[in-house]
Amino acid sequence: MLQPDNLPLTVERVGPWNCEEIALIWNAEFSVSPNIPKGKVRGLTIITGTHTTGSWQIKRLDVEFNNIQYLNNIGGTVTRPTPPATTTA
Repeated sequence: MLQPDNLPLTVERVGPWNCEEIALIWNAEFSVSPNIPKGKVRGLTIITGTHTTGSWQIKRLDVEFNNIQYLNNIGGTVTRPTPPATTTA
């Protein structure tokens, strides 16, 4: 599987934010191969900063996104587990 070198990221919304934290909602529509249809991956990133050393630095970076769609976009596959058999009483 190939991973994209330059993810075409588009920021949909910025905020809420304060002096130490900012939230971004973003999307990226891509494929690493012409044989794979482009799929839209959507995510949320929260960046937390700190100013303890005299300049701003990233303290924490939390990211959540549709990782199944990302996997499909880079040529991976997902196999759903077989549901458990149902019993009747």
